[in-house]
Amino acid sequence: MFPRTSVTHRLDPVEARRRRLAALAGQDALAAADRGLLLVGLFQLAAQGRAVLYETADWLVALGRPVAEGPAETAARLAVERAVPGLLSRWDVESEGGRFTLAALAAACPGISQPVRSEVRALRDRYSGTRWGRAANLALALLAGDDGEILAGTARLREAYDADYPTSPGSPYAPVESRALWFLNRMFG
Repeated sequence: MFPRTSVTHRLDPVEARRRRLAALAGQDALAAADRGLLLVGLFQLAAQGRAVLYETADWLVALGRPVAEGPAETAARLAVERAVPGLLSRWDVESEGGRFTLAALAAACPGISQPVRSEVRALRDRYSGTRWGRAANLALALLAGDDGEILAGTARLREAYDADYPTSPGSPYAPVESRALWFLNRMFG
């Protein structure tokens, strides 16, 4: 009745949706505001599994579970990560807000680092002394994978936010990158 298809060649429906969203974000015909929303959504998909550990690591440790993103969150991050190089190729035509979102998106994808560092450095320098400059600096630290710089950058961004939006101290068991991604997510949330 139905044609047979090989299950090994079919794409998971959720994976297929993530790929379509990433492809849509790269379309020139898409309005900048709509692309911005899609880029933020892709950042959140890529970061969520690790960012949530900032608040849940205590609970996971108490239950004897590993403090790591779950399989579904890993799959989401990897699906987004595959699309990031194509999205980064649009850096020069994106708005400043789009560039900040691309910087955060690249920082949320551990497999992406070199292609965007000089551009993120330029953003940091242009917005030095502002929350956005601190966010760009934190993205640079994440891209470099430097735990000391990630901690320092997270502390500076938290300091900038706590004045207006007090935050929880988070879990002492949370990985360094989880703290950073949680605060970057606050910038877009």
